[in-house]
Amino acid sequence: MESHPLCLQSFQKQVSKMPCWLFIGWINQMLALLDKPEAKAVQGII
Repeated sequence: MESHPLCLQSFQKQVSKMPCWLFIGWINQMLALLDKPEAKAVQGII
């Protein structure tokens, strides 16, 4: 996301259309991002 900022907008838009339970398998990886700049990508999911 850092090297391709336009991907962040696209990712957030597409993720908002999906049920958040689909991401349960990646909860550990998403929680690890919360203190990093990439947190913007997963805040809407968590």
